[in-house]
Amino acid sequence: MKSLTYYLLSTVIKLKGIKKTFSRLPIDYQKLRKDDIHLPNKKDVKGLDFQSFIIKKSKVTEIFPKGESSENVIIYCHGGASVYGPTDLHWNSIAQIVRQTNIKVFLVDYPKAPEHKIIEINENIDAVYDDFLTKYSSKNIILLGDSMGATLLILLVQRLIKNSISLPKSIILLSPVLDASMKIPRLKILIN
Repeated sequence: MKSLTYYLLSTVIKLKGIKKTFSRLPIDYQKLRKDDIHLPNKKDVKGLDFQSFIIKKSKVTEIFPKGESSENVIIYCHGGASVYGPTDLHWNSIAQIVRQTNIKVFLVDYPKAPEHKIIEINENIDAVYDDFLTKYSSKNIILLGDSMGATLLILLVQRLIKNSISLPKSIILLSPVLDASMKIPRLKILIN
């Protein structure tokens, strides 16, 4: 049985024309980018502080509670099919996480395709993680990503293991793309 959330999300996707946008090739990434918000608005982060800095070609925005915070930090890679984002939904979610956990969250606004290839996007994610290892113990780093952001984090962890680099405390993945070839037979059943 499909949930109420499923029906609400399906309705939003239809109303915004997202499915139609992704059904056409090439993807109209310019249309998708109209919803990009590269810094949180003050309403989203009311009662919190934020600051941004650049690592390689990524804008990293830290959202943190006023006063004491946890010794843990979250590095968040947003979704957006590697062509757009972050959106208002990402900023709202991060603010909720900070308020409820008292943990600093760093959103990584990585370079996007098609202007940047996956190799360059991955190099940026690596540079962000390397920078964090100079400031925090890996035992205090939590990786969080949704959709394409989750996939980028899976790739990061694979490189960390391969290169014997300290792994983060934990990794939280929301809807990662695990088979971009779409050749898993059961996947056709799930998509239709």
